[in-house]
Amino acid sequence: MKIMSMFSLRRRGFMGTLVALLALAPVSATYAHGGEDHGGGSTTPIAVPGVVVPETQFELKIIDTSQNDPLQGGEVPVEDAQVKATVRHGDETVFSAAAHKEKIPGVYGAHAVLDENGAHTLHWEIKPQSGEAFTVDFPLQVTGAPEQASNTKPFLSGWQLAAAAAGGLLLLLGVFTLGRRSGGNGRNGTGQDGHKDGHKVVAVVLAVVSLAAWSAPVWAHGGEDHGGETKAPGAAAGSVADLKVGIGDLATQKQTKTLGRYKATLTVKVVRPEVPDPGTLRLTEAQAKTIGIQTVAVSGGRFDTGLSVTGSVQPDPSRQVTLSSRVAGRLRSVTANIGDRVQAGQVLATIESPDIAGAQGTYTVAQGEVLSRAAAYQQTEERVHIATRQLAQQQELARAGVFGQVPLQQARGAEAEAASELATVRADLAAARSQLAQAQADRATHSRQLERVRELFEAGIRSRAELEAQQLEVTEDSARVTAAEALVQQQQARIVQAQTRVSLATQSVSRERRLSGTGVLTRREIVQAQGALDTARLEARQAAADVGAARRAVQSARAALSAVGATPGSGNAVTLTAPISGVVAEREAAAGETVSPDKTLFTLLNPSVVIVEGDVFEQDLGRVRQGVPVRITSEAAPGKTFTGRIQNVSATVNPQTRTARARIVINNPNSLLRPGMFVRALLVTDARPQTVTVPDAAVQNEGGLRVVYIKSGAAFQRREVTVGESAGGRTEIKSGVKAGEVVVTTGAYQLRAMSQPA
Repeated sequence: MKIMSMFSLRRRGFMGTLVALLALAPVSATYAHGGEDHGGGSTTPIAVPGVVVPETQFELKIIDTSQNDPLQGGEVPVEDAQVKATVRHGDETVFSAAAHKEKIPGVYGAHAVLDENGAHTLHWEIKPQSGEAFTVDFPLQVTGAPEQASNTKPFLSGWQLAAAAAGGLLLLLGVFTLGRRSGGNGRNGTGQDGHKDGHKVVAVVLAVVSLAAWSAPVWAHGGEDHGGETKAPGAAAGSVADLKVGIGDLATQKQTKTLGRYKATLTVKVVRPEVPDPGTLRLTEAQAKTIGIQTVAVSGGRFDTGLSVTGSVQPDPSRQVTLSSRVAGRLRSVTANIGDRVQAGQVLATIESPDIAGAQGTYTVAQGEVLSRAAAYQQTEERVHIATRQLAQQQELARAGVFGQVPLQQARGAEAEAASELATVRADLAAARSQLAQAQADRATHSRQLERVRELFEAGIRSRAELEAQQLEVTEDSARVTAAEALVQQQQARIVQAQTRVSLATQSVSRERRLSGTGVLTRREIVQAQGALDTARLEARQAAADVGAARRAVQSARAALSAVGATPGSGNAVTLTAPISGVVAEREAAAGETVSPDKTLFTLLNPSVVIVEGDVFEQDLGRVRQGVPVRITSEAAPGKTFTGRIQNVSATVNPQTRTARARIVINNPNSLLRPGMFVRALLVTDARPQTVTVPDAAVQNEGGLRVVYIKSGAAFQRREVTVGESAGGRTEIKSGVKAGEVVVTTGAYQLRAMSQPA
């Protein structure tokens, strides 16, 4: 009886093992397929074990050509349609699933694993939100899939046989244990109950083994759901099939079909699985943002090295000016404040001054004198025309014998009057020349004083206001010289006129004397007419000279206004304008305040160019000279590099520090460098062409190794590199990285910490 009981239990154990093996049988087809079920309810052929078939991605773009969108014209993407994709191989359906919306409007996607070569048919069912549903078919050609294994494969093979043996061994051990327990219970009269309990335990063991066998597809599949685009991590363990899929033929990956009002464009892509790299980290966008990942492209080109010094930023003296009023007066308004950016010519303040009012009056009088003299000149020209006509008339009458002899006494009287006038004019000329000599002497004296003040100003002893005041005096002296010269010229013209009159009168006396001696009747009227004409012409020349003098007086008055910054007709106020573009560094002006030329009102600074002063040790002076290029970096402007050149190096060495001061001119277009800042300067003494460099922050030190992290999509690859020199915030890369690759700068330290084992 005991033997029969043991046999019964063993028989049941054998049957349990057989049932377990049968339970494991469904795993083989799924495992051979890579753990995926792509058939949509159909039977998937058994692929060659160890070969991964890439996914095929189908994208269908649906366009409604009957619409008339104002922005997109007559072709509008069909949105929110119900789309289903089905792939058939002959009469067999190998894939069927609802398509998902892509990011591009009107595009729907589906993913399938096509592991059978030959002709397929891709069938799309489209149901728009409005309108009737329609279908469209595309022929597919598949090649490069792995050869199919035979369907008559052994019942157990590979890991299935090992799993079945392990399961059977566990069952036999359980059966043996239960048999012993049941045997003991049988001797105690409870054998039947023991058999029942053994059956229960065997059933539980069989259920556990069956559950493990049925869950094997999930393990073999990596526990993932392939309803989307996720790939199994273990896919790269085997080889990847060289799958090729085309529409109609393998060379066509895009095809468009028109179905009534709709146009459907299919695009086919083969997505190969990626081989995981233990040296590569993958981060989501959220993770990368949390870490603060920042990248930069590796540059290949010139790499400058040389001396590194520290320095301070100073303003450029040639781009810093102080402004003061050219005249004494009162500030009517002030429009600029400290820190304001101003442009050259911009008004900073307005000043009212009585001196400007006087200069405006002088200019107005000079303008009126020009008009008056011009009118007088027009009158003399008219008299010349009249005298010319009268002379012609008198000559006509003389030919008719109407006139008598001209008395000699009248001619002598005219001669005496002309001589008296000549003497008077000569006295006036002497006085004008005396005024000219005095004005020229004053201008020479003030010019010498101006040169002295200019030298003292350049030496920093005198102020700009004193210089401008001295310049004003020279300008005023020049105006007086110009007026005196005009007066001399006017008197000289009068001398010529008086001399001409004297000469004419003398000639008239001689003519009358000859006529009187000969007893020939003179034609007095003709002589008078000729004299009137000559006088009119002389007056016309004098009036022209007067007009010229008046115009020169206007120019002198305008120059006087310009010297104080005023313009004709602007009233008694003058504007103070910025001579350069820059920033208001200092302001000592308030509206209503009384100012004078010796008071500084504004200080302007143009920061587009600054001076950096740095100390160079005496042993390095042989490498430094004027014109050497310099690169400047500052913690106040991270990531920025400023360029410039050495302007000069001091001729002496500081005996305490054993350094010489180098002055560097730096372009500062965005005004990031400010006076007083400390900066780092690289004096470029060695330029290397075609050198690969990265920012210093990109290079990490791992136990003596130098590594960088290369960004490719969402992946960050660890790369060992060989480094050279570092200069100007960049490090030379001798090997390991190519120009054009993207390296991580900010966040590289965090990536290094994540890549190291815990």
